[in-house]
Amino acid sequence: MNKFFNLSDKDKKSFINKEYNKNNRSIREIAQILNTYPNKIRREALRLGLELKPRGQIQSELLQRGVSKNPTEGRERTEKEKDKIAISISNSYTSESKRKLSKISKERSDNRSQDERESFARKSHEGIRQAAVTGSKLEIFLYDRLIEEGFRCVAHEKHLVDNEKMHIDLLLPEEMIAIEVDGISHQQIVWSQKSYENKTVADLKKNGLLISDGYDVIRIKYSRNISRADMIKIMDLLLTAISKTEQYQEIIYDHKPKDNAKSKTKN
Repeated sequence: MNKFFNLSDKDKKSFINKEYNKNNRSIREIAQILNTYPNKIRREALRLGLELKPRGQIQSELLQRGVSKNPTEGRERTEKEKDKIAISISNSYTSESKRKLSKISKERSDNRSQDERESFARKSHEGIRQAAVTGSKLEIFLYDRLIEEGFRCVAHEKHLVDNEKMHIDLLLPEEMIAIEVDGISHQQIVWSQKSYENKTVADLKKNGLLISDGYDVIRIKYSRNISRADMIKIMDLLLTAISKTEQYQEIIYDHKPKDNAKSKTKN
């Protein structure tokens, strides 16, 4: 039997603490020194009241010592790797942690000075204006994913309907489907009441013109900042909507997985 396990708890704790915290060895390395299994050392450390380091800290220390190699060093992460990380982070958030983050965000907002609030508002408005020209982050993500799925996709198609200057966010010409991505300015007043009303009327007019010209319309509505994990979920909902043969559908994404998709059909 390994001599280590015959030591007193005091000596065991002293040895593990020295190797783990002073020499920055990992549990696996300590186990190799003692010719035993990592889980045995991990259980002993916890039983003796030693606090284990977060996985990220351990990896960082191993990288600094040259024991471990960064798996993504020198290359870009693949889209699948990014998706896996995004979903993992999203799933790690509990309702309680989300409430805490929301509270922290609100406190930061409340503590901003008037100048900071005005500056933040200017930047937000500029971001919305820019997205209207170049496409939002979600539009770009969906465009790339639709291409990957094998669709022929056109972004910001203009003059699709005769005598109309309107542009379509994303168009699938072979499927005759127009996809509109509606951010916060389509859901609530951002600039002015009149601007909001004009946008609402324009959206309804666009729906009617497209449907009368033989196109199906899918509107994706969201009103908050969304993460990559959210965009992956929206893409899944979009693919489901594309598979249906309905003239008009809405995907209302509200960060509540059980109630994410609400579909409306207009004949």
